[in-house]
Amino acid sequence: MPGALLMQSYMTMNNLSKSKHTHLIQSLLVLERILDCDSEEEADLIQTCSLKNELELQYQHYEQLLIELQEVITVYETLYKELKYQHLLKKLKMLKRTKGIENVNRLGLQTSIQLSYGT
Repeated sequence: MPGALLMQSYMTMNNLSKSKHTHLIQSLLVLERILDCDSEEEADLIQTCSLKNELELQYQHYEQLLIELQEVITVYETLYKELKYQHLLKKLKMLKRTKGIENVNRLGLQTSIQLSYGT
């Protein structure tokens, strides 16, 4: 059931907060300065810097994915509108003229059309 797992994952996704991210990075920078002053804490400093850098990379990746997702949504919406208002309507008008409205309704298109238009 990959679809169910994906849907469950999607439903629990939350936006990442830029302000929370920024505040954590600022706190980590303060911690780095404190650890940098204490030569006994070098391992902690290295670990803090490494984790902070990884967090920054993940946040940048997240922002890039958001940009890509917006592009996908824009392309999808454009295609959806084109198909719905141009292609579907033209084909239905042609079918009504050539086959008659009774045949179009009998083929089950009426229900599909009503669902796609939300009527």
